Amino acid sequence: MIKKLDKKSKAQVGEEVLFTRQDKEHEGIVYKVQDNSVLVVISNESKAYLGYETNNTVVAHKNYFVLRPAKR
Repeated sequence: MIKKLDKKSKAQVGEEVLFTRQDKEHEGIVYKVQDNSVLVVISNESKAYLGYETNNTVVAHKNYFVLRPAKR
């Protein structure tokens, strides 16, 4: 099981987040924070599974957990 750090605070750029799409958990790295969501880079595996054309997706703040803080 993956340890989830925090659901209450917004993720910051560089943090790794966990979110669910199509009944499967996916991980990604936040590259931009907006008012209601974050923009996330996902793996090629997640991209293929989800049928996306790019490795980027948008995740609402209420729909992710922070897994790891940003690397300094």
